[in-house]
Amino acid sequence: WGSAARGRATESIPPNFYGTAAISPVTGETELYYPQWKRALKHLLTSLAILTQFLFMVIMIGALFTAFVWIQSTNLEWYSNLSLNVACSTVWGISLELLNWIVWIRVATALNNFENHRTVEAHQTHLIAKVFIFFFVDSFLWFYLLAFFHIPFGAQINTLLERLGITIDKPFTREEWMPRLGLCIGAVLSITQWSMLVFADAYVPYYLLRR
Repeated sequence: WGSAARGRATESIPPNFYGTAAISPVTGETELYYPQWKRALKHLLTSLAILTQFLFMVIMIGALFTAFVWIQSTNLEWYSNLSLNVACSTVWGISLELLNWIVWIRVATALNNFENHRTVEAHQTHLIAKVFIFFFVDSFLWFYLLAFFHIPFGAQINTLLERLGITIDKPFTREEWMPRLGLCIGAVLSITQWSMLVFADAYVPYYLLRR
């Protein structure tokens, strides 16, 4: 019906797509064919890799969150509290930038190329989905723990800790932790912006230029 050429024009094939040459029953022309079962198997493997990344980030952020809770719920001298809070925020802020823009973006690209998508549209769609998952977990899981777990259910957490025989100096109450939430966000964002500006926008281009 004269629509074969229009379909080929709208479906661009990525340059790294590979497969077996076969005659298309629709167009009668030779096209690259990649078995659907192989792509489904690769999707399963990439899903396992993404799940592994998710668990790694949950453990890492959970450890930093536990350290932050211990710092903020213990009666420390102001300089000790400030130093530990800055150290915790610095570790998370710099790790956030390094993991997002050096590690996870490369992992997402490698996994997407491994899936061998037939069209550019499918390739870009799956790449965006992977990057979104990586960045969302890495960037926002900490704040979800604070906003939807820690502060709303502070009384229940206090009761559970008492049953476990764990005593903290400052209870999980909204009045105590809301100001600390703002302090945490401000510190993390400041460190993140500082690391991004100095290392990514200034130092890295200067280093590459001097090489």
